[in-house]
Amino acid sequence: MFVAPNGRATLGGLICSYWPTDGNWLYAEVFPVSSLTADVLQLRDECGWGGDYGLCRASTISAGVWISLTAEPSVRTDDPTTAPIPDWLTEALDDAASRVSTWAEPHAATRTAAWWNIADACTQIASQLDIPAILMSSDYIEGYPTDAFSTGAIADLVEEQGTEEWCAWYSYESGRGIYLELFPGAGSTWSSYTSDAILLEVEGASSAAQVPNFMGGEATLATDGTNVVAVSHTDADHAMIAAAVFTALGR
Repeated sequence: MFVAPNGRATLGGLICSYWPTDGNWLYAEVFPVSSLTADVLQLRDECGWGGDYGLCRASTISAGVWISLTAEPSVRTDDPTTAPIPDWLTEALDDAASRVSTWAEPHAATRTAAWWNIADACTQIASQLDIPAILMSSDYIEGYPTDAFSTGAIADLVEEQGTEEWCAWYSYESGRGIYLELFPGAGSTWSSYTSDAILLEVEGASSAAQVPNFMGGEATLATDGTNVVAVSHTDADHAMIAAAVFTALGR
């Protein structure tokens, strides 16, 4: 899968997705406990179904590292909202926890004054964009009509810690949208997801590249050496939109 920037890595976190040709998929998240909020640490192990979609999560702490594994329930139950956590998932969690001491110690990046402040970032960026012209409509919403983007305690964590934010605008009238992801402090890992990318020019950026978008199509990544912005889900000029971000947040 395409490796993209994310605010989890900036906090010392790691995301792994495993998609076998048969059997169970597995999604793992790992963080140093020192980076986590009480909301994450208090997440309960759970397993259940919501309509045709099931999800099981189990987590533990070992040697100062929080490990969470998520998978699909192995069986359905009479109660559609609950299911037993699969034995294989618990065994996988225990196995990972037993090997934490062999890993390099995870730690969050050190915040500097050059990191973007994302507290009011979307409003600042909007002031630099002619959104009606880009969307070809003055009738638009702030947001995006999809549920494909992260929600929950971890998504809240990266926003609260100032390492990830998204800004979006969409017009139902024209069917056009703008989708931005902001990653303060992620510039240090730039080469890990752009080594084979097509390089671009973006005003205000020290480097920019065209990369595959995980939901299809293409995205533009740009960095000032410290922060990263991703522009996607729009057929407007990506470079122009990214440049507006640097103008808005680089002041």
